[in-house]
Amino acid sequence: MKNKEIKDQIRKLNNEIEDIFEKSEAKIEKLKVKIRNVQNECKHSVINHVPDPSGNNDSFDECLICGKVI
Repeated sequence: MKNKEIKDQIRKLNNEIEDIFEKSEAKIEKLKVKIRNVQNECKHSVINHVPDPSGNNDSFDECLICGKVI
């Protein structure tokens, strides 16, 4: 295989990888939207308080049913 052929093949393969990443990111974002929609339906009736171990103001409450940080 000649250098130009190798270079062209590598470029094409890298383009394919980039296309896969872009499509995957779009699918992941759609799934995250679906998760947020389901979380919005939750009543958050079982909550866990997660304190900040450093003592700062970074503590939060998390719903143990849907996982949403409240």
